[in-house]
Amino acid sequence: MSQYPPEEAPRWPQGPIPPPAGPPAVTPPAAYPGHPPAGPGGAGDHDPYQGPVGLPPGARCHLHRDRVASAACRSCGQPICTECMVGAPVGWLCQRCAHRAAPSGGRRTSQGGLFGLRNAPVTAAIAIVCVLVFLVSQNSPSVVYDAVEWGAQVSNGQWYRLFTAIFIHYNVLHIGMDMFALVLIGRAVEPAIGRWRYLALFLLAGVAGNVACYLLTAPDVASAGSSGAVFGIFSAYFVLARRASVNTSSIVGVIVLNLVIDFGVPGISWEAHVGGLVAGLVVMLGFVWARHQRRPVVADVAVVLASSVVLGLLMLLPVGAANLG
Repeated sequence: MSQYPPEEAPRWPQGPIPPPAGPPAVTPPAAYPGHPPAGPGGAGDHDPYQGPVGLPPGARCHLHRDRVASAACRSCGQPICTECMVGAPVGWLCQRCAHRAAPSGGRRTSQGGLFGLRNAPVTAAIAIVCVLVFLVSQNSPSVVYDAVEWGAQVSNGQWYRLFTAIFIHYNVLHIGMDMFALVLIGRAVEPAIGRWRYLALFLLAGVAGNVACYLLTAPDVASAGSSGAVFGIFSAYFVLARRASVNTSSIVGVIVLNLVIDFGVPGISWEAHVGGLVAGLVVMLGFVWARHQRRPVVADVAVVLASSVVLGLLMLLPVGAANLG
């Protein structure tokens, strides 16, 4: 999110990519060492109401005792949840066994089509929309004027600017940095949380960044860009990494480095970055909470609606209510 010169793009956080969430494929009981073979009355019989094949009813993940296991590691036989599952040629491995079995020191590669986006269609779609809008704006400068976040115009009723400014970029460097960061972080987060949650997170973080600009900057300051939303995805990656027991020092370093740049380089909208970062953290924690509810989809919708209401209430404050400029 830039007020005029764009910010530098964050570096891609190193470390294992959180595995995609979703229901595991059922593996034959023979793939689970230490479990009795399938048969009438045996532990290998599958009852859709009793849990995955080869696991006793209500089995808990051996690394995350608060989560119900979705499969058993085909190597060590330990129960694992969806966030611990690593795909194998047959069945699933826990992260420890996958690390021991992987070549080149346990590094896993991702094969996902162009830029690894085969499993991240929403990320690809957002990037395409931003590029198309940028190309149009180069021939029609009024597009930028009519779409950027501009506190004075937002206070006059043009609330749509809080949304449209997410997709506006000032120049090639600006859009290049934002799209580079979006693709690198989005291709890891989107498969992990699902498409509609990812889209909701992106939009809420982007709007929250613009709301922060509305409240924390002068009415005559305009800002635009997707980096507020990207910072929200940074927060989501951090939460996913923490829950998967992955080292988070890299993503924390990326966030801190970018915030240092924000406050040290004039023209970068740190307000949008901080707003997106906070909103992304809150929404992602809400999605994590929803997974443990009886009706997780309903809880997810409640998280999105509650976040939207909070942003709407903040917009009732006057423009520049907490102007720090």
